[in-house]
Amino acid sequence: MTSREEQPHWQFDADTEVPEDSRPLCKKCGYSLRGLSENRCPECGREFDPEVSISFTTSSEPANFKLLWFTLGPPGKFTYIVMMLFVAGIWISCSLPGGWMPIFFVLYPLAFVVFGLLVGTMLALGWMLIQPQVIGRWRKIKRCLGVPAILVLGIVVAYFEIPLYTTFFISLWDMDSVAQKCVSSSKASPTPRRIGIYGVSRFEVFPGGMQFAVNGAGFLDQEGFAYSPNAPPVSVNERIYRHFYGPWYRWTEFF
Repeated sequence: MTSREEQPHWQFDADTEVPEDSRPLCKKCGYSLRGLSENRCPECGREFDPEVSISFTTSSEPANFKLLWFTLGPPGKFTYIVMMLFVAGIWISCSLPGGWMPIFFVLYPLAFVVFGLLVGTMLALGWMLIQPQVIGRWRKIKRCLGVPAILVLGIVVAYFEIPLYTTFFISLWDMDSVAQKCVSSSKASPTPRRIGIYGVSRFEVFPGGMQFAVNGAGFLDQEGFAYSPNAPPVSVNERIYRHFYGPWYRWTEFF
């Protein structure tokens, strides 16, 4: 009586228990080839021959690849999580004029971790490009490319100030309401603690307009918004104004 290993195509029988390191997989995409009705991978269309071992592979992978892949794919998603946290931190920081400085002290050390993971991802990508026998190669290449894609997306969104415009338009109704009351009233207005979603650290009224400094914005300088519907505010020495939207201007007072 022949053993199971001596029976032809025993690895491909879906009803047969097969050790993990003996399961046949597609050499191109890593799809399981067990229990198929034809000798063609249903995932990528690559043909294989159960009688020719080099036409398919098994689930065993080189040990050095497993170590390299630990931070990129199953069972962990460490690299993706770190990248998304880093990008989210960038967006939160850019949601205030001049940046939100408290989160900068978190992003600065995290940037070194992101750089290391990005280098490791590129090394893994290069390794897979020259190693066609890697199981699920194309799927893993796409996953590697997703890492820098997340980072590039985060930088592009921050560059066009989309987080800042988002917080600004969320707060715009309240900002207009406070500003118009200040302009129409001849009396000095008390400093509000919050305008929209912005905390206020400083509040000033000038002829024809008002301005406030956003709490936590800027590093050493003060950053905020100014309302001047009739004419642009005049920049003087340590204080500059830049048009932002409608009658609103961003202002910076240098330390």
